[in-house]
Amino acid sequence: PNSAEAHNNLGRVLVLKGDLDQAIVHFQKALEAVPDSASVRANLGQALASSGRVLTLKGSFDEAIQQFRSALEATPDSAEAHNGLAVALVRKGRLDEAVVHFEKAVALKPDFAEPYFNLGDTLFYLEGKAPEALVAWRAVLRIDPDHVAVLNQTAWVLATSPDASLRDGAQA
Repeated sequence: PNSAEAHNNLGRVLVLKGDLDQAIVHFQKALEAVPDSASVRANLGQALASSGRVLTLKGSFDEAIQQFRSALEATPDSAEAHNGLAVALVRKGRLDEAVVHFEKAVALKPDFAEPYFNLGDTLFYLEGKAPEALVAWRAVLRIDPDHVAVLNQTAWVLATSPDASLRDGAQA
């Protein structure tokens, strides 16, 4: 009952079964027994981040924000948790805070396209910052040159921007 290894293993099985709430409980029990275990801390952080993504999809943004913050307490260097937190923050209209977490995500994992994509969308669609959005979207294209959504968005901005310094029909 107090075996860190047993709780950690049970948590991993529960994650595979999709029972994130119970998995988190078991990872927390394992961490109580071995507080310095990097693998248990990583498992807990991943389960919390997964729970945050599920909550975001369900529209439970306040709960998602709490789960992502807990994930970051367990694994502060998780680019995925920073990105997930930022997405939930955008949904709550907390754009400045979201941008900080998108930027942390890309600083931690520069080859992770998703936060660049999300940052570009946030900057363009919610803040009207086309030049900054293009920088983020171009970063996505360096990682994934065939990213259809970004190719379309970038072409549209380059072809139709009211800002002449951004318009470039040939590049669009």
